[in-house]
Amino acid sequence: GVQDWIRRMKTINSYLPALSDGETALSEVQLVKIITKNIPSHWKLQFKLSDGHKLTTSIEAQKKLRLIEKAEKQKLAKKHKLKEEKYQKKPDDGASKNFRNK
Repeated sequence: GVQDWIRRMKTINSYLPALSDGETALSEVQLVKIITKNIPSHWKLQFKLSDGHKLTTSIEAQKKLRLIEKAEKQKLAKKHKLKEEKYQKKPDDGASKNFRNK
């Protein structure tokens, strides 16, 4: 999820100085900008409404994104449960016995 993705971004950032001579790792603010530009498009409005675009540390961004991820998972689970209930087999009340083929 979000936590793993941000961890990978930080790891890649830590390798930047070793990959190219004279390069430096991105600052925390630069890293947050990259993270926030690459979140799923359907999360961007919620992220901005919750002032996510004003965050300055990757830990703050991670917390905000994890809340959005959690809300999305709960919404999908609820939708799945409603769909299951809709198609769940109803108990037989005996009415179908009147229509058996003989």
